[in-house]
Amino acid sequence: MDKTVSTYRLAKEAGVSQSTITRLRNKERLFKNITVETLIKVQTWIDKNGK
Repeated sequence: MDKTVSTYRLAKEAGVSQSTITRLRNKERLFKNITVETLIKVQTWIDKNGK
């Protein structure tokens, strides 16, 4: 995940909690352990924003 984008911005625009983004970035939570819904939200945000 691109750390140049703030956790707040990504969470707000993607509709995912800040704690989820933080845990993923800090490798405290693995992508394989999050819901498909969350993966879709993050991927949709990435596709729209080119990050």
